[in-house]
Amino acid sequence: MCYQYSEMKAGLKAYLVTFIISLNFLSYCAFSQDRSKLESAVTENELRVIFIYNFTKYVEWENMDDIEEFKIGILGKDLITNVFNSLAASKKVNGKPIRILNFKSVEDIRKVQILYVNKKYQYDLSKVLDKMYGNNTLLVSANYPFNQSMINLIIIDNKMNFEVNEGIIERERLKVSPGLIKLAIKSSSTWEDLFNQVEKSLEEEKKVVKLQKDEIIKQQDEITKQKEAIKKQSQEIKEQQNEIVIQKKEITEQKSRLFDLVKEIDVQQKILAEKIKVLSEKEIEIKNQHQKISDQQGRMALQTNILGEQQKNITHQKNLMQDQKDKINKQLAQLEAQKVIMYLFIAVMIISLMAIFLFYRSYRIKKEANRKLEEKNVAISAQNVEIESQKKIVEQKNKVLEKLSIVASETDNSVIIMDARGNLEWANDGFTKLLGYTFEEFRKEKGTNLKKISGNPEIEKLLNEIVSERKSVIYEAPSKTKNGKEIWLQTTLTPIFKEDGSLKRLVAIESDITVRKNAEDEIIKQKEVVEKKSHELSIALDDIIKSIAYAQKIQRAILPHDSYIKKHIKNSFVLYKPKDIVSGDFYWFNHIDNKSIIAAVDCTGHGVPGAFMSMIGHSLLNSIVIENRITQPAEILNNLKHGIIGVLKQSGKIGEAQDGMDIALCSIDSKAGTLEYAGAYNPLFIYRKKDLIEIKPDKQPVGISYKKTDESFTNHEVSLKKDDTVYMFSDGFIDQFGGNYNKRYMTRRFKELLEEIHTLEMEEQHKILEATIEKWQGEFEQIDDITVIGFRI
Repeated sequence: MCYQYSEMKAGLKAYLVTFIISLNFLSYCAFSQDRSKLESAVTENELRVIFIYNFTKYVEWENMDDIEEFKIGILGKDLITNVFNSLAASKKVNGKPIRILNFKSVEDIRKVQILYVNKKYQYDLSKVLDKMYGNNTLLVSANYPFNQSMINLIIIDNKMNFEVNEGIIERERLKVSPGLIKLAIKSSSTWEDLFNQVEKSLEEEKKVVKLQKDEIIKQQDEITKQKEAIKKQSQEIKEQQNEIVIQKKEITEQKSRLFDLVKEIDVQQKILAEKIKVLSEKEIEIKNQHQKISDQQGRMALQTNILGEQQKNITHQKNLMQDQKDKINKQLAQLEAQKVIMYLFIAVMIISLMAIFLFYRSYRIKKEANRKLEEKNVAISAQNVEIESQKKIVEQKNKVLEKLSIVASETDNSVIIMDARGNLEWANDGFTKLLGYTFEEFRKEKGTNLKKISGNPEIEKLLNEIVSERKSVIYEAPSKTKNGKEIWLQTTLTPIFKEDGSLKRLVAIESDITVRKNAEDEIIKQKEVVEKKSHELSIALDDIIKSIAYAQKIQRAILPHDSYIKKHIKNSFVLYKPKDIVSGDFYWFNHIDNKSIIAAVDCTGHGVPGAFMSMIGHSLLNSIVIENRITQPAEILNNLKHGIIGVLKQSGKIGEAQDGMDIALCSIDSKAGTLEYAGAYNPLFIYRKKDLIEIKPDKQPVGISYKKTDESFTNHEVSLKKDDTVYMFSDGFIDQFGGNYNKRYMTRRFKELLEEIHTLEMEEQHKILEATIEKWQGEFEQIDDITVIGFRI
């Protein structure tokens, strides 16, 4: 240790001597370089102004005739303003005088015809485009990356090149001549090559100037701080060596655990992929089976309805036939009685005539006989009229019976009439259509009694039932046609009773339900298949859940222990509520070089995809902070961003998945009382008594982005005061739906809640936050992973 201290002291003295000798030389070099740059800049600016003026000949603006002056705006304090002023004094655009306007910031931009922006002033072109949107303004930029501006200029060896973004130009309702587009650079690779050349030269110049300036500032600071630093060096070196030993041990253990976890994840992922594939195939089969079942059920329902209607019609016709038969029988009985009476009257007439001839001598008797005969003739005439009337009624009823006979013979259903004992008496033509047998063939081959011919084993019980309960029964039974085909018949067996209540006849109406029975059998088979596959699906799903549950153990294992966090940040809490078994949110902590690094991270997605992203993020943070010992938040996020892009092989192409993460990351130096913060979309809240200090994040993710791929993250430094309470969080708490109207919790409510509770003990705050979000969520589903970290200095 003494040797290291002596060596450091000697090196410092040599360094100071070298610095003092070279200070004047560096200052002179910087001045000479700035001067040569200024001279070359005038030439480049003149070239840019000439090109911009020539663009006015190839671009058309709306309502050009209505403007009095052609306005050119310049954003920032650019030396090109002087060249533009010289141009305005001698040139015009479409007969309009040129007026030059200078804007100090993006917010100052007003409506102009052309706006010029140089990349060296680091303006965000997306914000510039948003500000000038709808103003019919042509944006001309210099040295920006490909496809970010409307017209972008780049100069290499005094040769001007440019690219044209037709999409943004058309959005501002500007028209560009095809001739200008032909002259422009077409591909991003060509532009990038040119841009890289310029960037390389600019970066080299910037680095030289920056290094010189930084070197001067550093050397001045170093001179004042070295004495104090040397005193602290010995103690810090001891602490760092101890910390390095601990960190190396932790890194070795974490690498070992991570290697095992990654290995386990690969195995689980392969198993999960196979099971998901099997599940997908089974789900498709089940859907097809359900569709077949649904179609068959529809056909069965249609057939059942048709059969029901036919049965109702047959029952109604049967009842009509029975009523007609009863009425005809009564009328026939009446006719028979009338015939007997008529015959009696005829006999009486004959006897009377014989009496007249025999007793002709008695005039009175003859006269009386004539009178009686006349009366009988009148009665016979009336009876003849009555007979004619009854004859017409019988003829009408015979016509009805004929129609009913046609219905019974033409229907496809079999109609069988039996006596009270079940002996077959008659069958319609539908019987032959259904079974192929004639009635007589069937009786000879199968038998003449219902008990013998029925395929229902409980037919005798059914016969007793219809007699005792005096109602029809419906039953199903198998049968065979004449050609040996097996079919299913549905039989409606109806009893007909005499007036005294005894059984007179049985009527059986049979329908072919083979299609329905086959469909039912198929449904039963398919149901068994569905139940089997559902069981297999349940087993597979159970395996997947077990695999994900094991993945949860793996993910939980990488999270820092509360005891480790509280060892270095005593007053702290972590509210961590994954949406699913595994989470896309995670939190990270490590203490290194006397600084506590803590992060709340929200990866793209949740569940299994988010969990994989969290493993990648955790591994990269370990590498950046623990192995490379980087502790500045912005630099950590820059390295993390490049790491994510590299691991996911992201290129920024349109349509490519923009997987990444949002993050709030802090580095806390408790001894110095300072906090450094950098964020990607996730802000930082600091409550100082009743005041809220909100530090805005950068509006870019940790990962690829279509708009911003090369921008660095901003580092914020805050001097902490006693009892300052700091909060870091993902968006899950704020975005949760709930309450009386199923709305988002929103940032406003979250700030109000933190303002109410920030003075309480940290554990109490943790309980209140958890109870609040659960009450707000109520019966609604949790929509995202929730992470809130709070700590007090």
